[in-house]
Amino acid sequence: MAESNEPMMGKRKSRMAKLEHPAQTSRLVERKVTRGIDPPEVERYQWDGWKLIMIAKLNTDSAFHSRKWSFGWRPDVGSSLYAQSDWMRAGGVGGVAWMQTGAVQSYSYGTGGAEVHVPLADHMGNVRHYYQFRASGKIVTDQLVASYEYDAFGREVRAWGLNTPATNQPPGLPASRPWADLLPFHYSSKLRDVDSGFNYYGYRFYDSGAGRWLNRDPLDDAEILEGPNL
Repeated sequence: MAESNEPMMGKRKSRMAKLEHPAQTSRLVERKVTRGIDPPEVERYQWDGWKLIMIAKLNTDSAFHSRKWSFGWRPDVGSSLYAQSDWMRAGGVGGVAWMQTGAVQSYSYGTGGAEVHVPLADHMGNVRHYYQFRASGKIVTDQLVASYEYDAFGREVRAWGLNTPATNQPPGLPASRPWADLLPFHYSSKLRDVDSGFNYYGYRFYDSGAGRWLNRDPLDDAEILEGPNL
């Protein structure tokens, strides 16, 4: 694991991210979050291939503190019928099925409690809404907690919704903060960095405000000219 030398990181002294070694997959594995959080905290990312399955909060000594989010996936917008051969052909765009906050959840009908957030995406895989489903005993409630509108380049032109609870908020999440900021997947169903607003596509970050990538395609020029990206 090595610190990233991406231009984005150099421009923001208050922020730090770590990527796996480029010889592996360069997945984002750790970053510091500063926006709206005092003191700043460090998040750790756990992946299954290119599917993000958990975000954890770390202590100052980098030990595990609490689980902030866990995720479930479904076939994305590019997958074949029933996804028997490949269910992530579009790189997970539109493939986030649900997510849970870090609260310990144990629920069967009539006992226990659970809280699940379900993203609703458009035909291009851009998350437009998040619904929150909460179950307690035999009562299940739902509410719309976040909505988004994007321009042609993925910039969020409008985001609105409810705030997290002022008390008894889920572990790892701040009180009285907009769910629209905290829910992690936005444009193209990609992870959004809350500090910078950049979208993380795996090998590169995308700045929707400028409509451009922050670095060149990781494939070299020869591969681009000879391959399917031409």
